[in-house]
Amino acid sequence: MPSGTRLLIGLFPDAEVRSAIAMHRDQSLWPRNAHFAPLPHLHLTLGYVDDSGELLYAPRLVAALSEVPVRGLKLVLDQSCTWIYKEATPTEKGKAISVFRPAPHDGLSDLHACVQRALQKAELQDDVRGWTPHITFARNSERAAYPALDPIPWLAGELRLVRSRFDGQFFRHEPLASFFATGDIRIAPVIRENLQRLC
Repeated sequence: MPSGTRLLIGLFPDAEVRSAIAMHRDQSLWPRNAHFAPLPHLHLTLGYVDDSGELLYAPRLVAALSEVPVRGLKLVLDQSCTWIYKEATPTEKGKAISVFRPAPHDGLSDLHACVQRALQKAELQDDVRGWTPHITFARNSERAAYPALDPIPWLAGELRLVRSRFDGQFFRHEPLASFFATGDIRIAPVIRENLQRLC
């Protein structure tokens, strides 16, 4: 995976969904060198952009995302599997990650399209290539064996923007803004101050 700092837009599972993911993970068989994502950092990526670490792009991205219609999505995680990197950096090529996949959902595709339009409005380039919705929950997981997955229902009603830093195994996330299906918006103080300067 690339290193550095990014601004990530995604859906983050709630505690109940994370618990179900952890149960499935604990029932699986893993190679010794497997690494597991911290449960609070599990997410389904809808877009991300490179950032210098100075939050240069965050205020205008928050402004654009505030116009994205967020609705409660009744998603179902119904597949767990291993992906092997075929096209990646030399250090990552051939490595494996374990993912959960949601069942096809028109609302999720629509939300992704809205996020893409928000990125364009903010004059930012999405660095995701060939978007396939998934949640990564383990790395270095070649030869992992999974039990049958009981479908995991997930009511996703919050779109989140975080500053994401790669620690060598997983991305660590600092919340910057949340956009809720209720219409509420929660913005971190550092972003709120910069937004006021833009007005």
